[in-house]
Amino acid sequence: MVLTESDSAALDRFVQSELDSSLLQSWSWGAFQESLGRTTAHIGVEKNGLLVGSALLIKHDLPLGQSYAYCPRGPVLRGQHLGRPDPAALKECLSEIKQQARAWGAMFVRIDPPLPPGGQDHFLEFSYREAANQIQPRVTALLDLKQPREQILANMKPKTRYNIRLSLKKNVTVRQSIDRADVERFLALNRLTTQRDGFVAHEDRYYQTQVQELGRAGLLKMFIAEYEAQPLAVIVVAFHGQAATYLHGASGDAERNRMPTFALQWEAIKEAQRLGLSWFDMHGVAATDDQDHIWAGITRFKLGFGARRHSFMGALDLPLKKTWYALYRARLRMRKDEGRNE
Repeated sequence: MVLTESDSAALDRFVQSELDSSLLQSWSWGAFQESLGRTTAHIGVEKNGLLVGSALLIKHDLPLGQSYAYCPRGPVLRGQHLGRPDPAALKECLSEIKQQARAWGAMFVRIDPPLPPGGQDHFLEFSYREAANQIQPRVTALLDLKQPREQILANMKPKTRYNIRLSLKKNVTVRQSIDRADVERFLALNRLTTQRDGFVAHEDRYYQTQVQELGRAGLLKMFIAEYEAQPLAVIVVAFHGQAATYLHGASGDAERNRMPTFALQWEAIKEAQRLGLSWFDMHGVAATDDQDHIWAGITRFKLGFGARRHSFMGALDLPLKKTWYALYRARLRMRKDEGRNE
């Protein structure tokens, strides 16, 4: 069934009750996507009057009038954190997802279940296949917040611990905000970051709307590191269920010797622990310690806080328009080949 706003509280209770569930499957994330002009649908599966499965579907437009239905870090199914999603709930949920995607005229469905590697076996009989490309990181870095703060510090790499203390010694202060003026400060730093490090950023409106929608719902905060009232770096952190999740970060070139990014992560970790959360998800990292990997530097930074790698099975696609989907995959392969040849 398709859920309505009157079901929003029940949906969020269910999503938050599953240990591996994500903000990306919450009612508020759907509202945020709607604010960006996208079409969404929340699918629900009930047993004895209670939800046992759900899926937020987001319609993404493609060229030539095509589209696909995306289920980020979903569907969410009872028992998924044990690696054994309820078979009946899974079957019904996937059927509802397929029906909704067909109603939208989608070329394909893409799901990204919060299951470990090997979890894709649950979906083979439903004709799902490895996705043409990945959207969510297949490996993230999780920090256990259930241990004492002193133990968290002790488990950090010595250099990380030193840089946190150095930032305090060098008078870096950190404050929290969801104010529009501070969003603009983040955007200014974000432009510097993308130019310096070659990252691809969202449009400004994406960040502005995200902070407005999710910040107002109490699900997101910005942490701003400053020296003498000058913003040096900003991170955006979501708080949902049992986890805090690092979403975005930006830093300028000024006063980098004061280590503001270390101060930011430490303050966000302490805030998540103060809120009684169990995990701090530092988001995407490289799967190995390969020093040539494009994420090698950010991986060293995140794992330096004592976080451990957590792997997912990855996204799966269900083609609905097989000829169009074959052309879509062929075009993606061509782009990858062109990139390798540059």
